[in-house]
Amino acid sequence: MEREIVIVNYFDDVVGSAPINYAHKRGLLHRSVQVFIFKQPDYGTLLVQKRSGAHAEDPVKFGPSAAGHVDVGEDYLKAALREMKEEIFWEVKELPSGLKMVEIAWGYRNDESGKCPENSALYCAVYAGPFSPNPEEVDGVRFMPVKSVIDDQKNNPDLYTFSFINAMNHFQARRAADGSAVAAH
Repeated sequence: MEREIVIVNYFDDVVGSAPINYAHKRGLLHRSVQVFIFKQPDYGTLLVQKRSGAHAEDPVKFGPSAAGHVDVGEDYLKAALREMKEEIFWEVKELPSGLKMVEIAWGYRNDESGKCPENSALYCAVYAGPFSPNPEEVDGVRFMPVKSVIDDQKNNPDLYTFSFINAMNHFQARRAADGSAVAAH
């Protein structure tokens, strides 16, 4: 049975649900999450994943630490935690203790083509590892300096998912607004 995702209106109110492929084909507005995991609290080194070649969308491109859709019965945070477990903590029963999620941006539009609109939320966490990527979802993960990621996204945007580039733009805007420090709330 295909996963059911949350369908929302432009105010992000839930208006229904639909199978994920149906929502994408019909261009229904739905929710997604992006997760950035940093090695240190200074937010200088980011865990980047290389997506598996088995992905229907953006195979073998670089993406955020974890990302995905909000399923029926989930809020943004629950979806972010589930996506981390599915993608980069695959071989563990529970997420590491002390892994605290901080919401950085919420309800921003994540839609490159106008055909697959998403309201997205970005979460950040600090954790140095280890990680156990799901080989069906992720070809590998590695820490990279944030500045290198930003520069490479500008110079080689085709190597990255649109949602990762978009999330990085929101992350940078939040850091600029907070004086280069992401505030927990």
